[in-house]
Amino acid sequence: MWEIKRNPKFDELIKGYKMFPISYLMRWDLLMLLIRQYRPKKIAEVGVYEGATAARILREHKSCFGKRGLAMPIDFEHYYMIDHAPHKSCKELEKQYKGICTFIVDKSVRAVKRFENKSLDLVFVDATHWYKDAKEDLEIWLPKIKKGGWIVGHDFYLAGCDPWHEDVKRAANEVLGYRDYYLFPDLEPWGRSCTFMKRV
Repeated sequence: MWEIKRNPKFDELIKGYKMFPISYLMRWDLLMLLIRQYRPKKIAEVGVYEGATAARILREHKSCFGKRGLAMPIDFEHYYMIDHAPHKSCKELEKQYKGICTFIVDKSVRAVKRFENKSLDLVFVDATHWYKDAKEDLEIWLPKIKKGGWIVGHDFYLAGCDPWHEDVKRAANEVLGYRDYYLFPDLEPWGRSCTFMKRV
């Protein structure tokens, strides 16, 4: 099995954070584990861009079981992709997975109004990463999640990089509580980008 060496600097940085006993998973793999474990019915991805994460999750849905012979398909009722730009690849995903996928072309602050409070089981936020925007996204989407559901976010940087990566960390600490969430390093040896999550 291919193995990545841990970065000692990153290991020092993660001290004090709540970490699951899983290291270096890409965001879509982490989301699929979460979906298999907790079986959310309605999922929203905010900031879908060209649909890389959505595509990987949708192709593992139980509706594809017969076509691909998957041993462990994932099950959910609906996946909402939200982005301000009308990406062609997302429109194609919506067409390909008709009935279980909807592409909403709108800004996060307007798209959130389409959902009732406590109507979603999982929200994955990966939109604008500047502090004000990241904080606003977490604040406006949290009320939409049912009790027992999950808020998940990406591009949380522990090590110094671009300023807006530090902004995601600041927003998560302020909205979710200082280090009151789980943190997962992405699949790279320098541990620059992380996924964070919290159960509501």
